[in-house]
Amino acid sequence: MLVEVPPEQARPVLEAWPQVTPEGVGIMVENGVVAEPTPAALGALTGICPVFRIDPAR
Repeated sequence: MLVEVPPEQARPVLEAWPQVTPEGVGIMVENGVVAEPTPAALGALTGICPVFRIDPAR
């Protein structure tokens, strides 16, 4: 089950994304979602770009 996490939990995930999945961040830059592939640019998407966690099905 996908569960959206609150902004205070989403920000560190977004900021870590450039190191964890640089290819995914490159796609975000290519499509104009962010101007640069930096933790600050991704962190600025907090509250705009949803982040989900995966929970076991109930």
